[in-house]
Amino acid sequence: MGIILPEWKLYSLEMDDGGKEIGEHFQSQGYGITRVNPVDGAENFPLTKRWAVRAIADAITTEKRVLALYGHGLYHFMTYGLAKLADRLSDDYCYIHIDQHTDFCDYSDQISCGNFTGQISTDTNARHNANNVIYIGYTSSLHIAGVTADMIRSRDTALLGEMLNLSAKRAYISIDLDVLHPSQAKTVYPLERGAIMRDGLFEVLERIVACKTIISADIVGYDGEKEVTATKQASRETTLKLYEDLAKMLMRN
Repeated sequence: MGIILPEWKLYSLEMDDGGKEIGEHFQSQGYGITRVNPVDGAENFPLTKRWAVRAIADAITTEKRVLALYGHGLYHFMTYGLAKLADRLSDDYCYIHIDQHTDFCDYSDQISCGNFTGQISTDTNARHNANNVIYIGYTSSLHIAGVTADMIRSRDTALLGEMLNLSAKRAYISIDLDVLHPSQAKTVYPLERGAIMRDGLFEVLERIVACKTIISADIVGYDGEKEVTATKQASRETTLKLYEDLAKMLMRN
């Protein structure tokens, strides 16, 4: 019998307005959410792996499984720190990246929203198996194998099934809402958006949750509303409800 994992603890990472709105929404809905700001109000900070790990470790001290909710995709590199935190829960897990972008194409020395998945593949407990990093939902890549948006839209699940079978039983999941079609949610990049519909995303997650044990996860992509008109309010509510529905699915595992 395998080791029983701890229960979940919900966090909002409030580095920006989007993160604050997420925290306020979940709190108003009665969720037991811990609201933190890992950057602690600093306008400038070193974008290094060590800094990202320390910022997360200082803000999140729980021994439980973490579901982190945060806003702007420019902060998506914080997932590297979250994955390092998840190392304590498993010595071998797969990292599942559901995103319009692979976030593997920036080769600078500093960690960024464009290169952190490469860091995860070599510097966390996902590194032990070449099949342990799975990319899902992107529309273009630099010769990176994964499950594309076209596969999901056509319900071609053969490659997804193969990747899930070849990777570790335990999984860390990171979801960037920019993977969705613009009609499905308000996210950071309105001109560079994904092609997946909400139902397609949930079908993929159902498949993953059915065969993996989730050790931690995060959801990112909402940048907040500066001027809330009636139309924007409806979009805001739809997106925050999507965060809720995704959180419920992940934490039922």
